Amino acid sequence: MAIAFKDYYKVLGLTPRASQDEIRAAFRTLARQCHPDLAPGSEDRFKQIQEAYEVLGDPVRRRKYDYLARFERYSAFDGPRRQDDEEYDADEEDVEDWTELTKERFSDYFQQFFEDDDARNDEAPFEREIVVTLEEAALGAIRSLKLKRSDPCKPCFGVGRVNQQLCPHCKGHGRLEREETCRVKIPAGIRPGKTLRLAGMGQKVGLDGKANDLLLRVRFADHADFEFEGDDLYCTLNIAPWEAALGAQITVPTLTGRVNVPVPAGAQHGGKLRLKGRGLPRESGEAGDLVVQLRVAIPTELKPVERAVWEHLASVTSFKPREGSDEGQTAKQRS
Repeated sequence: MAIAFKDYYKVLGLTPRASQDEIRAAFRTLARQCHPDLAPGSEDRFKQIQEAYEVLGDPVRRRKYDYLARFERYSAFDGPRRQDDEEYDADEEDVEDWTELTKERFSDYFQQFFEDDDARNDEAPFEREIVVTLEEAALGAIRSLKLKRSDPCKPCFGVGRVNQQLCPHCKGHGRLEREETCRVKIPAGIRPGKTLRLAGMGQKVGLDGKANDLLLRVRFADHADFEFEGDDLYCTLNIAPWEAALGAQITVPTLTGRVNVPVPAGAQHGGKLRLKGRGLPRESGEAGDLVVQLRVAIPTELKPVERAVWEHLASVTSFKPREGSDEGQTAKQRS
């Protein structure tokens, strides 16, 4: 069912050549005359006045309305509008007191073509996620980021239709998508949940407005070597049984490269080595620690000569791993 065209200029007693000051003055005058509190029974008339001003009082909405009006065979527009030459100087009264009737009761025409303009004019930043590596968080980085942005379609004023047909530019969606590449600075010390603000890189606000800001909420990417907790990094490293028994120099990965770390003689499975200042940087300029958990790896396949060495070690060692343990006490009681 077609939606009836609304002649908002006629509602306010004006012509399409009226200036914004004239529109404002007409609204104030009519709103006083038809306010339901002052003129009982004028609720519908007051609602029409309010709806007309919602459109014509906003320059962007007015342009959109004038564009739509041409295709409704409305008015000749046979001359330029007057330009605003002075500010309306009437007494400023509380207009909000006049608008108890909400937009929810406006006509179908308003709801189809103008109701969502308030959402499009929302200046709240647009938000999306950015995945940051631990190396970028530790050292800082400049990242090239491809953004898909959506702007209102100007040829159809964001309506999606031109002269009762789908807009050929936006295919009826009312918005046009485009891809843009920008450079993002990731500061050293950034943490998950923090945001990076890119001014003017969000969605465009209104047909003639500027784009709002884009907020990039940080999430850390999974890392092949490290996990993190607060400022500290954690990793697990395998060592051989003889390295655990005799001590050794091993290489440990860090976010800035591998470093040599001594393993003390007698290191235990699950033991930890703490590397000071090798974690994530703090705002103070210091950094957390890197905690290396040792895991004694046991060979599963032995060559004959290796088996002979292990058997010789077993025959000569005085080491009794279960002596003093619960398992050792249980074994003694059974014997």
